[in-house]
Amino acid sequence: MAGDPKELYPVEYWRLNVGGGEADGLFMTAALPNLQLQSQRLEHVGTKSSPESTTVNVKAQWSQLSLTRGVDKKGTLWTWIEQGLKAKGGGAAKIEKKIVTVELCDSADAAIQTWTFTGAWPTSYTGPGLDSNSGAYAVEQIAFEFDSAEVKYAG
Repeated sequence: MAGDPKELYPVEYWRLNVGGGEADGLFMTAALPNLQLQSQRLEHVGTKSSPESTTVNVKAQWSQLSLTRGVDKKGTLWTWIEQGLKAKGGGAAKIEKKIVTVELCDSADAAIQTWTFTGAWPTSYTGPGLDSNSGAYAVEQIAFEFDSAEVKYAG
């Protein structure tokens, strides 16, 4: 309705879940993926045998999910990445695919939008930049590819 109040949600309230367990609170940013839709015109014979054309979506392609977090002693994400390193007896086919969810929450910690990435696997890792003069925190980045994505809204 035109008279319904609009509410905006600050981006400071979000939650991450990797593989069934809520991730620790060291995640600082999440760059959610972009969706690129490619369409094509389809020429066909319509009603009354007249030529018609219809535009149909033929391909949907997502970019990667990218996360930035503070370095901690656990190294949980690195252990997951390590599965694919040959030195550890793995290989690209050995990385376990997981379900990753990112929830945008309101100030009462209730999810208002949930992104679910099924069949996610790490594709890149960037370690922290080390500068002893900066006084900055050590942060790392990880990017994921995934088999499918779904976005749900509460309400």
